[in-house]
Amino acid sequence: MQAKESVDAKLDKVSVLISAVCLLHCASFPILLLVGSSVSVLAFFSDHLLHQILLFLALPLSYFALIGGYRTHGNRSLGLLAIVGISFLGLGVYFHNYVFVELSLTTLGSALLASAHLYNLYLRSKFLSA
Repeated sequence: MQAKESVDAKLDKVSVLISAVCLLHCASFPILLLVGSSVSVLAFFSDHLLHQILLFLALPLSYFALIGGYRTHGNRSLGLLAIVGISFLGLGVYFHNYVFVELSLTTLGSALLASAHLYNLYLRSKFLSA
C-alpha cells in the first residue's frame, strides 16, 4: 500500500512539473517577442503541437494522481479544481489562433491544475501522517 502511495505522489509531482513547464512556456513567449529573438525560437515556443503534447501528457497523469489521492483522503473538491484547470488548458489548445486568448487560458489552466496537485499532495501527506 505504501508503494502505491509513493507512485501517486510522484505522479502529482510530475504533473506539477508539467504545469510549471507550461507556465514557463506561456510566460516566455511574450518576453521573447519583446526581446526580438530569432524566428526559429519563436516558432518552437508558439508551436501548437507543443501545447497538444503537454495537454495529452497532463490528462492521464492528472487522472491517475488525483484518483489515487482521492482514494487516500476522499476530498472531491480537487476533482472539480482539476476539471476546471484541464478545461481551460483544452480551450487554450482550441483557441491557438488567438495568441492572447491561448496564453491566458493556458496560464490559468496550468495554475489551477498545479494547485489541485499541490493540494492533493498536502492532503495525502496530512492523511498519511494522521
